[in-house]
Amino acid sequence: MVEIPLGTKIYDLETDEMIGEMINHEQKILVAKGGFHGLGNTRFKSSINRAPRKTTPGSPGEVREIGLEMSVMADIGLLGMPNAGKSSLIRQISSARPKVADYPFTTLHPSLGVVSYYDEHIVMADIPGLIEDASEGVGLGFEFLKHLARTKALLHILDVMPADGSDPIDNFLIIENELAKYDQDLANKPRLLAINKMDLLPADERDKITAKIVKAIKYKGEVFYISALNGLGCKDLIAGMFKLTKANEEA
Repeated sequence: MVEIPLGTKIYDLETDEMIGEMINHEQKILVAKGGFHGLGNTRFKSSINRAPRKTTPGSPGEVREIGLEMSVMADIGLLGMPNAGKSSLIRQISSARPKVADYPFTTLHPSLGVVSYYDEHIVMADIPGLIEDASEGVGLGFEFLKHLARTKALLHILDVMPADGSDPIDNFLIIENELAKYDQDLANKPRLLAINKMDLLPADERDKITAKIVKAIKYKGEVFYISALNGLGCKDLIAGMFKLTKANEEA
C-alpha cells in the first residue's frame, strides 16, 4: 500500500484513463490486482498423507504503469492577475509566508494558508496569477487553473491601481473569460470579489472609483474593499469568506 496526498488523481499512462482520485482520508483505491498466492504443502495434508510434497505456484500480479497528478484542495482559491496582491493578502490574514515582491509572478507554486475566525478555520490557496490565454496554456495557465478547479469557492482579487497602467475593468473581464474558456464548472463556482490596494486611492475618491468599476463589470455578488498591505477591510473579508464556505456546506 502506498500513501498519497489528498487531491491526487491516478491515471493509467497507457490509456490516459483516470483510475481514481483521492478525495477523502482513509480512502483506498485499487490500482492493480495482486496475483493469487500459491498453495503450500499444508493445504494438501490429510489423515493418510501427513507430510505432502505437493505445492502449487502463485500467479503473477497485474502490472500497470500509472501517473499521479496532485491538485491543491482548499476551501478558498485566490484568483487574479499577477501582482494583484494575492500573496500579500494570504500573508495578512494567515500565517503563510509566500514570497512578495513588486514584480509579476513572484508566486510560482501554490501555497496554502489557514485562516481563523473565532474557533473555526478554513484553508486558502494562493494560486499563481493568471494572464490572458491562460486557458490555452500561455504562461503556466493549465498548471494554475487545475488547482483552482479543486477549490470549493473563489476569491477574485482585483488591483484597483495596477502598476503596469492596465485597466482594472479589462483585467477582471480577462480573468473571468479565461475561467469560462477553461471549464464552465470552474467559472460557475461561488465567489467573492475583493478590490485591493484601496490605500493607493485618495480617501475622497474611493467610493466614486470603485462604484464605476463594479458597475462596469456588472458584478452582482458581495464586494469587499481592502488593502492587503495594511489590513484595511480584511476583517470583513474574512467574515465574508467564512459565510460563503458555510453556505456551500449547507447547500
